[in-house]
Amino acid sequence: MKWFPLVLLLAYGCDVDEKRPSLEAGYACGPKTCGENEYCSVKESGSQCGVDEDAGIGTYQEYGWTCLAVPPACDGRPACICDGNQFCSVSDDGRTIDEECI
Repeated sequence: MKWFPLVLLLAYGCDVDEKRPSLEAGYACGPKTCGENEYCSVKESGSQCGVDEDAGIGTYQEYGWTCLAVPPACDGRPACICDGNQFCSVSDDGRTIDEECI
């Protein structure tokens, strides 16, 4: 049974690269362009937070775009920023993190 953890690691531990997006420069982030090794962080209003009608921000609307370096602990995977956060989603290409609120 000492080999069982190794089998689990080989069977389930190999999908880490699956969420590792290309972090090349020139990635569109709202009105900005992210550079190499950066991801796009997007703020989105909800029904109760982030709404500012005077500033033109309605409900469920993107309103803030920032290019940020992927934290070293994420090992090139911006999606790890969302781990355990129900108000965070990752784009299909894995390079945009959408921070939502209610």
